[in-house]
Amino acid sequence: DSSPAAEWDIRPGDRVIAVGGKDVSELGLPTVLDILSHEGREVLVRLLRGDNVVEALLVPRGLL
Repeated sequence: DSSPAAEWDIRPGDRVIAVGGKDVSELGLPTVLDILSHEGREVLVRLLRGDNVVEALLVPRGLL
């Protein structure tokens, strides 16, 4: 799979809980999408994978 999610090791069932160091429940979807729309800028994303919290450094590439 060559999708961005696979490239960043984001798996089915993962829940995004923070973007850019901020809790997504406080940001709202429009703000999350805005943060992730800046092509080429690294963004730290925190995921809930089962009972574990996993962090991934993403570099959006203009797909949103």
